[in-house]
Amino acid sequence: MRCEIAPHGAIACTTSRVPVNGGASAAHFTARYDGRKYPVTGVPEMDNVALRRSAHAVIAVFNKGAQPIYGYRIEPSADGRHLTIHSIDPVTYRTLYSIVRYDRVP
Repeated sequence: MRCEIAPHGAIACTTSRVPVNGGASAAHFTARYDGRKYPVTGVPEMDNVALRRSAHAVIAVFNKGAQPIYGYRIEPSADGRHLTIHSIDPVTYRTLYSIVRYDRVP
């Protein structure tokens, strides 16, 4: 996933994926951290995303229409050296099983 600051307090993200059965695709969205739904392109199973930001994390919920499909919580470490992404239930925000941690490379 690659994200960049976009105009008007938004973030623009592009994600590439390669499924097990082959083929590649890319998804894109530009959204603000206001909880409103913004379009997602390139992924047929979801068509919008809502972002919220707190002092310690970003919550992203992806939807197909009004139906929540997938969610995650992104938490940077206090020292800025690590980024942890937790999969969450998109309705209750309860942490699920998938956790990915990225370490900053100098």
